[in-house]
Amino acid sequence: MDDFFVCNELKMNKLKIMQMYVKSKLGRLSPVHISFQVTNACNLNCAYCYANSGKPKENELTTEEAFKLIDDIVELKPYVLVLDGGEPLLRKDLPKLIEYAFKKGLNTCVATNGLLLNKEKAQKFKELGLGSFHFSLDGSNNKIHSIHRGDNFINVMMAINFSVEIGIKTVVQTMVTHKNIDDLENIARLLKFKKIDLWRLQFVIPSGRGTELIKSENFSTKERLEIAKKVYDLSRKYEKDFKIHFHDSPIYRIYKHQHSNYKERKMLEMMGGCGVVDGTILNVDSDGFVRPCPYFQLKLKDNVKDKKLKDIYYNNETLKTLRKKSIKRCKKCEYFKICSGGCKSEIYNRTGKLLEENINCFLEA
Repeated sequence: MDDFFVCNELKMNKLKIMQMYVKSKLGRLSPVHISFQVTNACNLNCAYCYANSGKPKENELTTEEAFKLIDDIVELKPYVLVLDGGEPLLRKDLPKLIEYAFKKGLNTCVATNGLLLNKEKAQKFKELGLGSFHFSLDGSNNKIHSIHRGDNFINVMMAINFSVEIGIKTVVQTMVTHKNIDDLENIARLLKFKKIDLWRLQFVIPSGRGTELIKSENFSTKERLEIAKKVYDLSRKYEKDFKIHFHDSPIYRIYKHQHSNYKERKMLEMMGGCGVVDGTILNVDSDGFVRPCPYFQLKLKDNVKDKKLKDIYYNNETLKTLRKKSIKRCKKCEYFKICSGGCKSEIYNRTGKLLEENINCFLEA
């Protein structure tokens, strides 16, 4: 699970989050990252959207129900609460949710496409207690960026400027596809100029609209390894400018482990692999249903309108099954502790099985 690296690279309280991961390793479950899809409404139509967003869902949580959920989240004591969507800025009470979460002591982030963000709103969110903005950027120019996301390159550039200018932590996420693989170096140079804090890259996962896109945008295991090498080299080249992390990529974690110093290797080992397996991640949909993580196509029967999130997290049978780590072949591997047998969302979405071997392993059995 990589949220330690996200928080660490943003110079947050790494001691606290390290303690949470240690608890997880000792079998004392503690979520580090909880995401709340505040609405499914969106003003874009990204080809890889895991939420298949567009129109709001029926029975999305009201303001009072969202407040109750935040109270429940506080009981679990996560390190990060991400408010995403859809497009969270389409939810009119978003400022109230940010303020309420901050007053409850939560480190809160907003993941937005930037279309509705201006400097005044960004400043207000910061004053209300927002910890960071997460933006999506898929190319160094509009031609490449707009292939899968639509024509909002200028809006994203302006939103990043607003975030950096007001001094709030700024994270940029890039979906790596065949369309932008040769543009990664150009994106890195652009982000250096923009003075962001963290660049997160990710492969398309077959979830939501990504289920269709993966047919043309999947990479072979060999290609994923080559991309991991490329991203690792970029992380070293730009390490003094901003940090780079490859989200949900066991291949990248293993490659980094193989080429890092002793301290970095031990950190990777302590942080573990898939957050679903380690119990360090949880997602709540806008209508209150819970998923193991945002990309998991399996929606649990439990809903936060009927049960406390704490009870769902500790007692749901599907979540307990996913945490068993009972993949015999993978458990023999020396890298199992930093891989967990692969990304469980991608494996389940492809195979329909909760416990299955890593389908993108580049190591010999």
